[in-house]
Amino acid sequence: WQSGVLSDLGTLGGTNSRATAINGVGQVVGWAETSEGLAHACRFGSPSNVDLTYGRSYSSAAEDINDQGVVVGWIESAPAPGEGSRQLAAVFKPAPQNFGILSVFNGYQVEGRATAINNDGLIGGWTGDAFWTSRSHDRATYWSSFAVPPIRFGEGDSRVYAANAAG
Repeated sequence: WQSGVLSDLGTLGGTNSRATAINGVGQVVGWAETSEGLAHACRFGSPSNVDLTYGRSYSSAAEDINDQGVVVGWIESAPAPGEGSRQLAAVFKPAPQNFGILSVFNGYQVEGRATAINNDGLIGGWTGDAFWTSRSHDRATYWSSFAVPPIRFGEGDSRVYAANAAG
């Protein structure tokens, strides 16, 4: 939507797409279906849309983008033996196919989503805690950079959906 005019952002060869965020310089992210029918994290734009997880055989989605073009969201994991797949919090760097999994604790991948990033690179979202307690809760989580352990909050269900300049 620009100047009162609706714009079709297109797909990655499939039928559906959804924009989830726009940054201060006008870059739009979300997800778009591939020709195989999978939803993939996508940066919409001219001259073409960019598949942020090109070549992956599982779904992904972008949830937010900062003004430097760093995108956060989730990537679906391959199913583990005897288990289903998990959505794993992820960060996508500006170069396509350059992503990292954020929701790793003590060597285990835990379900989660990265849902917000500010211009200082502070990432917010949630991770599951099934590996720490007998109950599974979603816990609000902040990652202060890609390389350090995250900060988790709360004992019950909580999530982060936005991050301003102050965090």
